[in-house]
Amino acid sequence: MNDLDVGRDGMVWGCTGANKLVYRTGIAGSNDLSEDDNGWVARNAEIVHGDNWMVEDVAERCVNVAVCTSGHVWAVTPSGGVVFRQGIIASTHDRDLVGAGWSNESPENMQAAEVACGGNRQVWMTGNDGKLYHKTATQDFTRPQGERNPDLFDDGSWSSISVGENGQVFGLNAGKATARVGYDA
Repeated sequence: MNDLDVGRDGMVWGCTGANKLVYRTGIAGSNDLSEDDNGWVARNAEIVHGDNWMVEDVAERCVNVAVCTSGHVWAVTPSGGVVFRQGIIASTHDRDLVGAGWSNESPENMQAAEVACGGNRQVWMTGNDGKLYHKTATQDFTRPQGERNPDLFDDGSWSSISVGENGQVFGLNAGKATARVGYDA
């Protein structure tokens, strides 16, 4: 596995070594946890680990994947394009979080290196040029993709970005940990 991400509801997506998109089935939420000497472990590990990895039998490939707290899924392709998972309509532990099909959301103004998303409809990208970009006009489940071309936010040297539940953005800018808190889209 080259990359993976998990959503708030436990849905896990990944990019394999062969750049295939995969997701994990059979994962359900569990408050039935106990602590051992190695940290937190589930009393019923089957519902935490899931059943199988399902390979998406599609042409899309990925080098980076992000699962939003809403359950929406974004992926960056090996060529720097961006795809978005369609059909994710609810935040529940059922088929609605798997969705169906991918739409091409590749920006015309940049090539993506990484995508990250979180709460408050926040979708951010780093470009192959190291710049930081922000998706605009994202609207919950009516148009979560927002505008195709993200706005340039900062022309530093960004990598390893992450977005929190309340829209906080964290990343490495020129190798230094940097946080953007309180951004209002």
